[in-house]
Amino acid sequence: TMTFRGIYLFNGVGHKVYNNVITNINLEAGNVTGIEVRTGATAPEIYFNTISIDKAAGTTGNLAGIAESLTNTNSILRNNTISISQPSIGMKSGLVLATNSTPSSAFNSNYNILHVPGGNAAQKGTLVNPIFYPTLSNWQGISGQDANSFDLDPEFVSAILPQPTNLALDNKGTPITDII
Repeated sequence: TMTFRGIYLFNGVGHKVYNNVITNINLEAGNVTGIEVRTGATAPEIYFNTISIDKAAGTTGNLAGIAESLTNTNSILRNNTISISQPSIGMKSGLVLATNSTPSSAFNSNYNILHVPGGNAAQKGTLVNPIFYPTLSNWQGISGQDANSFDLDPEFVSAILPQPTNLALDNKGTPITDII
């Protein structure tokens, strides 16, 4: 029982979070966040990551793919796969915005897979009176984000081998120039 963050960005600018796989999390109680950005207006680039919170056994905690814990981080999200199928009595959301965030500008998000059966594509706020966007369409309508994103099961090989096999998702990302 604890809080687990796969990647936690705290302060600083110029963060580049590329090509990570966050999977096989065996927490049975407590909160899980794949990638969390703590500092507002830092605009980290979060590209080509796979977050699989797909353990078959249930949990009591809140589950999140990519979250900001302070207002309007301006995170750039591209070509990420977020799958959260683990049963939970807590909240489950692909994207989580801080309470005072503006949905249209908190993230710059597109070309992602947001698959959260029994949960939410996105939510705003986490503790008191959160606002849920249950479907990708709800999230797209309120935020103007993720116009080229999908809610399709990536059909991973297994919960511990998150290699997508769903051919409907083939070539749905966008090319990104990687300059280091």
